[in-house]
Amino acid sequence: MAVTAPRFYHATAGTVDLARGIVYPYNKDGVRSPIQKIGVAVGGAVKVMDLGNVEYTWKIGIKGENETNRDALLTFLSHASINYAENTFTFYPEGIAGSSYTVRLWDITGIDFPRTKANLYDIEITLRKEIT
Repeated sequence: MAVTAPRFYHATAGTVDLARGIVYPYNKDGVRSPIQKIGVAVGGAVKVMDLGNVEYTWKIGIKGENETNRDALLTFLSHASINYAENTFTFYPEGIAGSSYTVRLWDITGIDFPRTKANLYDIEITLRKEIT
């Protein structure tokens, strides 16, 4: 069954299906960020220190979500089994049937999501794909 809007799942915390789709532009595979420290040594030689695997993150924006789903997502993220960024959960992106990613919440600032017109909410979160 195709997922038509974002889904968040955890065996203990449950499932949250949002009603609205992700705002585009949206990078299906996440934003690729190499983990490297780059500098210039004496004499101008470039030095690069490779600190690990490439990270993938998604900035997820959803406009006009209803209060019930907004509250369900906040409850899901604050559940003791997830505890915001502490533990992972499964993310099913919009419109990608059968695709799922093990992720964690990566930016915990501004997690209350502002109310907009008509008592709807704009959700913006950053998720990090776990390296397995």
